[in-house]
Amino acid sequence: MLSDGDSRDGRADARALTASRPPRGSVRILFDECVPWPLHKARPSHDCPTAQQMHWKRIKNGELLSLAAPHFDLFLTCDQNLRYQQTLTGRSIAVLELSTNKLRRLQAAAELIRGNLASMQPTEFRRLEIS
Repeated sequence: MLSDGDSRDGRADARALTASRPPRGSVRILFDECVPWPLHKARPSHDCPTAQQMHWKRIKNGELLSLAAPHFDLFLTCDQNLRYQQTLTGRSIAVLELSTNKLRRLQAAAELIRGNLASMQPTEFRRLEIS
């Protein structure tokens, strides 16, 4: 049996995504599988599901970006190879690449991450070095 928002192929239904869209001014951020889930607390006013929660687990990055683009404003990843494996030009989704997936380092850099998320432009790719 399908739950609300699921399609027969296990992917999130676009109607459910748009129906649950957050209030205007809020940014929809898709967390890649490699981003530690507790980091979503850094963006409490934004809708930040993970690829797993969207039933997009194990989908390769190119297809994942294509699926996410109509429904999300930004893709947050720790995948250091994304920019080399995918053509990012021409995509309508911004991508913020974090230099680590170590939770403590990311939590310590929460303000830096928040500032970068807030200043990202549509279609922009940015790598954020977390020390």
